[in-house]
Order: sequence, then C-alpha cells, then structure tokens
Amino acid sequence: MKKIDREVWQILWSSILGDVGYMMDPIENDTFFCRPYSWDDDVWDNSYHFLHKPSGLKLYWYKYPLRDGHCNMDITAKQFVDVLYDCLNSLEKDKSFKVLHSIDRWWETNDVLEE
Repeated sequence: MKKIDREVWQILWSSILGDVGYMMDPIENDTFFCRPYSWDDDVWDNSYHFLHKPSGLKLYWYKYPLRDGHCNMDITAKQFVDVLYDCLNSLEKDKSFKVLHSIDRWWETNDVLEE
C-alpha cells in the first residue's frame, strides 16, 4: 500500500465528496463503494474503506477519510480528482460537475503520493 499525503487528499475528498465516509452506513452504487472505519472488527473488515470500481482504486484510512491513508496503486492528484468527481457525478442524477484540473492546471503537474 502506498502512503497518501493526507493534507492534500483530505482537502480534495472533503471539497468534492463532503461527508461521504464519515460516520455513516456503507454506500454503494455502480461506480464506487465506501464505508466508514469500524471500531468493531466483527462488523466488517478494515482492509479498505473505498473502492472506485472503474479504476480499481482502493483506499484505506484510520477512523476518518484519508487519516493515515493508503492506496493500492500509483495515482496522481489529477487522477484522484477525476475519481472523486466520477463518484460525485454517480450520486447526482442528471448533473455533471467540472473536474478541478480543468479549472486549475496545478492538478495536472503535481503528484501527492509520498515515497
């Protein structure tokens, strides 16, 4: 698993998906699956908390989205933003949100994975 730069990724997550993943029941559709961290191992396993089905991206965190976050693949900030907007669009019927990197070119050139 690859360590995530929490400050950047958590800001992106909160800005785009809001409270998805914070103290709620699991949510699943054709695009993604997300469940909160469980303090009770009998409820579900904490091997991952988020799955973006089209890309296969899995995220793990401790207690809150992206806290001590890890992911299963190399991914840039631009790709992560695309994943988040894909999830948001799947929740909002008949709406299409702009991707952040089409507005701000910084996302196209910066990577947020820690080595």
